[in-house]
Amino acid sequence: MVWLLALRIGPTGTQTGYVQKIYPSTETPTDHPECLVSLTDDQRSSGRYVEVQFKHLRSKRYVNIFVGNEIELKLSDQVLVGSPYCIGNHKPRIIAKQN
Repeated sequence: MVWLLALRIGPTGTQTGYVQKIYPSTETPTDHPECLVSLTDDQRSSGRYVEVQFKHLRSKRYVNIFVGNEIELKLSDQVLVGSPYCIGNHKPRIIAKQN
């Protein structure tokens, strides 16, 4: 059972999730993480927000993550997310697309 959880969570500090929504580059979601509030207008123009769904046992959690334009994503893409929660000065970020 323990090794199954390790496979779902991935490397330390990461989680695997699925892209559920892709926001237009001009739109900022109302429930974006507090640690991303400090993005400047120049930083916001260099990417867009995506909503990622994580499954944990029987529950689901949705997190909005800012992604640079260099990563091309589609709905339902599986992604590896580093620091999925705003803890300290860590910001959620997509490390890799997995499919």
